[in-house]
Amino acid sequence: MEKSQWDLKHIRFTSGRLTRLDDFVAQYRISHTALLKEYEDSERVFRRKTYRVEKEIWKEKQQKKRGRYVSPIPKPFPFKTSKKKSSVSEGPIGKQISPPQPRSSLEGDHENIVDIKSKTTATPQNQLTTLWKRRDTEVVVSVVPTQTKVTSFIIHHSELCTLRPHQWLNGEIIEALFHIAASELEIGNSIYILNHYMAGVILFGEKPQLARQKLSKINLNNYQGIVSFVNIDNVHWKFLFINAVNHTVYLVDPSRSPTEKDDSIHAAQKLSEYIQMRNTQQRKTEWQNIQWKGGVMTHSVQQDGSSCGVIVVLMAREIMKAFPNVPILQFGTSRKEMANERKMMALQILKASVFDEAENCSMCSLKKPTGCVHRFINWIQCDSCERWYHEKCLGMAKEDLEQARANRWSCILCS
Repeated sequence: MEKSQWDLKHIRFTSGRLTRLDDFVAQYRISHTALLKEYEDSERVFRRKTYRVEKEIWKEKQQKKRGRYVSPIPKPFPFKTSKKKSSVSEGPIGKQISPPQPRSSLEGDHENIVDIKSKTTATPQNQLTTLWKRRDTEVVVSVVPTQTKVTSFIIHHSELCTLRPHQWLNGEIIEALFHIAASELEIGNSIYILNHYMAGVILFGEKPQLARQKLSKINLNNYQGIVSFVNIDNVHWKFLFINAVNHTVYLVDPSRSPTEKDDSIHAAQKLSEYIQMRNTQQRKTEWQNIQWKGGVMTHSVQQDGSSCGVIVVLMAREIMKAFPNVPILQFGTSRKEMANERKMMALQILKASVFDEAENCSMCSLKKPTGCVHRFINWIQCDSCERWYHEKCLGMAKEDLEQARANRWSCILCS
């Protein structure tokens, strides 16, 4: 039965007797119009309920979208470079303390959103060029994990600048490069990297000093060798290699030295005394029955007066590559080659860094200052390099902080 016929029959049964044709036509028109409107409304409601499912696209899992029916944004939001001062704000202490967003982004001023992508995507090459041009500061530029990933080396700007050509390398820089090489070569537990201060105490320290350097958490039986370096009269670095496989101690001088054999023999004697004293104090038997002897390695010779630290790092890397064999340490030591090696080492330190400038203070390298018990932490951001700092770590006067909040502020690295 067609819809119009059904409507007519419905009207006949529900309404009274119609005596005139025009009354019937008028009543039918009203009922038919009402039914059509009701039908259109039901269709509209049905389409509204199913419209989202019909129109949206099912997203694949690899797109990592939040919703199942969420279409990608056709164009990204335009982020503009800030022309105004980023605000000094507070970061709450919780499980994760991070510097807050600039005031402009919190207040909805989209024209003043800071474009930090240009800084974070800068290559290590550009970062190094910029850092080497600045005067030496104590700003943290890198945090390098150790061989065991338990602690880290905090590298300051002044320490990184010792890798400039014709400068004497800092001990922390050399030791950090040792750990970077150990991680890259995946030497595992075969070689232990000994702290350079501890190595100096073992070879040149007095007995009271030795008694305080116990290495109680280290089991020497788990390692087959030790690499380190020592400072000679605060003007020279020497490479120390202790090989437990052939029971030989090598104290290698990057410059040509006629006493290298005697220095290695003396180092072997001091090592034997230290191990005996350590085993007696801690009641251990690590490396107990080894008769240590001094040895000499064939190596390249330093040609300038400032690259001893660079050569020590190159020696350590060659030893780690060839261990347990004892290689011939042969590499270029000209001024040009040393300058290239310095640049490559500085880039390695920047690439190996786990320091997050957007989450940590660039002065103390921490998320909250040491000894801070407050719920909120005051931060300030440099308008030039966009690094974040704790106000407490800067030690600025109250008047200077108020002026920094009101005007543009540059950190000590950029000023």
